Amino acid sequence: MKYSRRNVFFIMLSVYFILIIFSFFSCKTDIFFRHVNIIIPEHPWEYYEGVKLWYYLCYNDGEEIIRKYVSPETREIAIKVPSGQTVYFCAYPLGEMHCYGGAVEPSDNISVLLLNQNEGFLTDLLLNTELSVSSKLRYHYLLDQIFLNTNDLSLLDSSVFIKDLLNGKISNASFKTIEPISISSVSFFTGTWVCELENVNRMFINDGESPEIVLPYGIFRYLNKERLLESRLVVSETGVYKHDRSSLVN
Repeated sequence: MKYSRRNVFFIMLSVYFILIIFSFFSCKTDIFFRHVNIIIPEHPWEYYEGVKLWYYLCYNDGEEIIRKYVSPETREIAIKVPSGQTVYFCAYPLGEMHCYGGAVEPSDNISVLLLNQNEGFLTDLLLNTELSVSSKLRYHYLLDQIFLNTNDLSLLDSSVFIKDLLNGKISNASFKTIEPISISSVSFFTGTWVCELENVNRMFINDGESPEIVLPYGIFRYLNKERLLESRLVVSETGVYKHDRSSLVN
């Protein structure tokens, strides 16, 4: 079949407009997203014990929580996230331990985000509460208000904070803090024990009893690599409980 010059011209013009329309919608789609490189720092168990940990990296996309596996060899992950909402990142060591956290707001002009344990206490709360509310928060302003009361986010009274957040009544009273718990002594096997928290010192046990430990409420894990043993301390208002189990790392 032969085409006239006029037909060839219209065919080329049609293809050109199709490419323009396709390019327009592709760019329009990208407007609603941003790319952020998430960096997970070295964990105390990695630093002191030379082990490698895998992670689950969780973040919100709309009102859905996305979960990605991060291998022990990977510490920087490129993530595509919505640009019109506050996005919370939580990297959970071994999928269950205290997370490293951070967040980006719509107004942020950043491409790299270094997570940290302190913010993990807050981002874990916000990621796992009502996302239709928390994804609209001014995260950095909120963080500054909490820091006026305490530099340790683990001491934020989460029950008061979340109740006020969901009721839409955030005020200075929402940032109430609680005192950490002083634990005089806990029975541990002889050896070196490394806590999962960066601000808690290692313990060198010789007589089967720990020195005084100061912790907030929650579950905290200690590793003894020589024994391939993990001890979990549950700190609650009703007391302190300890549970030993085989380590998930080697």
